[in-house]
Amino acid sequence: LKQWPIQHFIILVTALTAPGGLMQDAFVMILADKHERDQIEPLLKSIPDGRRIEIIGRDLQTAAACLKRAKLYVGNDSGLMHMSAALGTPTIGLFGPGFPYIYGPWGEHCEFVTTPENREELMTRLANAKIPPKTLMDNLSVERVVEAAKKLLAKTL
Repeated sequence: LKQWPIQHFIILVTALTAPGGLMQDAFVMILADKHERDQIEPLLKSIPDGRRIEIIGRDLQTAAACLKRAKLYVGNDSGLMHMSAALGTPTIGLFGPGFPYIYGPWGEHCEFVTTPENREELMTRLANAKIPPKTLMDNLSVERVVEAAKKLLAKTL
């Protein structure tokens, strides 16, 4: 319920790395656990081989070393998000029904972006759903995340 749709990540990566994008020459690092491979496969396929770095199913020390060198981290409310923030990497946390003011990434090098609906609205949507949704974060737009990235990178670079 607290995961941004993979299609949104695909659009975000395309927007950031396209010619004229904020990070047009950047490599894209994908961090995930082994059991998430099927879930992230569409994202992996959307990034050209020469621009993609896959850190899938690796230990946390490897993830930390890679995050330390990253120019930007964008991800769901997770342990990797907090690790990225703790390492000093510019970090954008994506939040829906969570508590970003309590559990968001901390530091001047961090931002968080929330769904337009607040937690109560999202939980009401969940309670009233005849079929439980896969995510409550589908209304968090790519445009809001791109704007947060512009703001954060202008501060940190």
